[in-house]
Amino acid sequence: MPNQKTPNYSFSRRLGYTHYDVDVYCDPDAKVTYEDRLIELIRNNLLAEDADDHNHTASDDNSAA
Repeated sequence: MPNQKTPNYSFSRRLGYTHYDVDVYCDPDAKVTYEDRLIELIRNNLLAEDADDHNHTASDDNSAA
């Protein structure tokens, strides 16, 4: 049997009729922490949402002309 690791973090979510179990494994020798990676994911998502909102606003302004 292969070497089994214990997840550093686990959570479950239900979307509609589908249930998701997520296990997160981190490299103990990594140069960035789990917190750093999570903050980067949140920041990237916020930037993407902001750009998407800006693009919709710009296209709405152009269609009104």
